[in-house]
Amino acid sequence: MPKKAWFFKNKALLEILGVMLVFGTLATGCPTTDPEEPSPTTYTVTFDVDGGSTVQDQSVEEGKKVAKPQNPSKTGNTFANWYKAKDYKTIWNFDTDVVVQDTILYAKWVQGENVPSYEVTFDADGGTPAPANQSVVQGEKVTKPANQTKAEL
Repeated sequence: MPKKAWFFKNKALLEILGVMLVFGTLATGCPTTDPEEPSPTTYTVTFDVDGGSTVQDQSVEEGKKVAKPQNPSKTGNTFANWYKAKDYKTIWNFDTDVVVQDTILYAKWVQGENVPSYEVTFDADGGTPAPANQSVVQGEKVTKPANQTKAEL
């Protein structure tokens, strides 16, 4: 009877080699890190300049803020602000408003060049959220900030 090789005689060694082979195969075939998270949803923010100088569109992740662009210019007019709709009732607040869909922001113009603007600040007297300052062109109205709440003492 022919002699068996030493590695066939030692059953424990054979089992260890088999286990190592299985784990080695699994380890090389399986990712070693968590699977990649899906890319966040992004939306396009378009700036309707109504005949003014071009402002580049922005690609913004869902729930993130738009970077405030440089004010556009338009001959014979002064840029007033960016609005959420063409009716110019609600100013887009770059400090607090976030993008949740493709968005168009509308430039509002005031007739006349170099019309002065004024910085309006609010004193919330400890209320939250503290309203952001607003730059308001002469003759335009301030946008009412969100209502604040204040903890009782």
